[in-house]
Amino acid sequence: MHDLARSARIWKGKFAVCLAAVAAIAAISSFGEVAYSINGNTLTVTVSSLYARKGLKLLWDSTDKGNVVTNWSNSSLIVDSVPSNGGTYTVDLAALGITNDTPCRIASYVHFARLNMLYQPGKYSYINTGVYDYDVYGIRFGFYSIYKGNSYAPCIGSSVTNGFALCANGVSRTAAYVVWRGTALSQRPSVYYGSTSDAGEDMSKINEFAFTNGIFTLNGTTVNSSLGTDVAVGNAQCGIRIGTSRDAAGKDAMYGWWSHVSLDDANGNLIRDYIPVKRTSDNAVGFYDRVGKTFQTSEGSDAFVAGSQTGETFEGEFAMASATFANLGLSARKSMLTIDVPSSCAGERLTILWDTSDKGDDMSAWAHSAVVADTAVAGAYPVHMSSLGMKNGDVCRVVAWNTYLPLDMLKQDSYKSYVDTGIVDSDVYGVRFGYFSIAKQAKTAPCIGSVGTSAGGFLVLSDVDSRTKLSVVLRGLWLNERPAVKYGDESSTNDASLINEIAFTNGVFTLNGEIVNSNIGAGKPVGTQGRQMSVGTASNYRNSNAMFGWWTHVSFDSADGGLILDYIPVKRASDNAVGFWDRVTKRFLTGFSTGGFTAGSLKDEPPVVFVRSSRVFTVTTIPGLMIVIQ
Repeated sequence: MHDLARSARIWKGKFAVCLAAVAAIAAISSFGEVAYSINGNTLTVTVSSLYARKGLKLLWDSTDKGNVVTNWSNSSLIVDSVPSNGGTYTVDLAALGITNDTPCRIASYVHFARLNMLYQPGKYSYINTGVYDYDVYGIRFGFYSIYKGNSYAPCIGSSVTNGFALCANGVSRTAAYVVWRGTALSQRPSVYYGSTSDAGEDMSKINEFAFTNGIFTLNGTTVNSSLGTDVAVGNAQCGIRIGTSRDAAGKDAMYGWWSHVSLDDANGNLIRDYIPVKRTSDNAVGFYDRVGKTFQTSEGSDAFVAGSQTGETFEGEFAMASATFANLGLSARKSMLTIDVPSSCAGERLTILWDTSDKGDDMSAWAHSAVVADTAVAGAYPVHMSSLGMKNGDVCRVVAWNTYLPLDMLKQDSYKSYVDTGIVDSDVYGVRFGYFSIAKQAKTAPCIGSVGTSAGGFLVLSDVDSRTKLSVVLRGLWLNERPAVKYGDESSTNDASLINEIAFTNGVFTLNGEIVNSNIGAGKPVGTQGRQMSVGTASNYRNSNAMFGWWTHVSFDSADGGLILDYIPVKRASDNAVGFWDRVTKRFLTGFSTGGFTAGSLKDEPPVVFVRSSRVFTVTTIPGLMIVIQ
């Protein structure tokens, strides 16, 4: 057991400032207007009107399974459809068998209704698949046209120059004109088509096109069996669009009705698998990719139009908030209250509040408060309630919480200072960070990237013998560019003028706002082997060849551009520990291995106040005054 730290100490000075900064005990989650709090065994989730017609689920498992819902062993429905004005919901964690320190996620989702087809009403309605033609070895889709702009107007493709496109045949839509790897095929097979005067959906007119294994088929009949096996559909080095091509966007597209589109890689695996859907939360119409689990509406000024519904519905567009079930154990015997602190609350401040009634989430509203532990460890803490002036009938709240003070940057103390992110490179589609190096241990020393060999991975490294330039490995391939960067030495302080802003997003590599390479692969992860990502080191030489220095921020994006992790440098107020605070998962990470971090300067920003656990009870066990008459 742990003694009550400086018993009956009332919050004064800097502690009063911290309390006043607490707006609410609820911890704000990672996906917008959602808040949650844990009080005893009860989880309370509050959502705003932004989540109208969306659903909420609670996920839990023995370890954190990340952002993929199907990876979690357990789930429980919180609400299937949030009303228009939002709502508040409670979950009995004990009834679900969720015990202390169990990793949980609160997932929001939307319902999609599958459509037989969707209508592309004009040349300004299309989507970018984010997949380059040289990575596509098979294309299959269902389509019939309603109208075309000009001669050889495409309805799908990359480019007629070295690329792939399906176009109208000259002035007519009665036959298909196919460009394969930049060459027009001699075959012009007849196709079904409609007209603008009768634009209603007609499943009987759908043409089933397929270009797979070197064979072009139309409605099940072979048109050309000599396209060449093991070759990509094009080499125009631009992305494939549905509804137009790069050459024709906004000019001369052919448009009409779509039933499905799928793209295959060199091994015959699906890269994209689009079906037409309507999102029921707002009735938006678009393509849903069953591979990437993403929904795309028209990128042009003309919105897609829904066909009839098939009757199939499904859930998609999951967003996550991460939480660990941390239930403070409370037991009272006479005047003694025992607080059992779970391991997930270790390192937090432990505070007891009391008043004549429950004063709610605002900690500063309570009349009395005392510190049980500045920095709690797992175990039991005894509190003598009478000594604190509590009496029967008082309402108490025990809170495990902490304050994290934002820093302008933090410094790695050595090449052994790093953090494991817990995410893998094949789930990461964007990386952004601010950094400058002060030293390195080997020729090509990494500062961030995939753990393991470079094959299929992601690395940002020093360029051979010098830190004056960067080398980059994406999906195991070394980029040709070696851009010059700013750098310091081991005596360098937190000098903002030396920070390099480095970003890999949307297929573009930028350094300090300047494009270094705009063709690194939109719609592709930074790595392919599912290796864990680290900040501060990487590769199979961990702890022996890292480049290290000062950091201002690090963030990782998912396939749909959403934040997976969002690190900022902070100092924990309870013990001055320095590390990264993840604004997505609400975690504090100090340096792994034998190295640590050094704080830069405090930023003029509000502190991050996070309550790990809170529990309310009413005092009933303090014995009454006993008078002995002799």
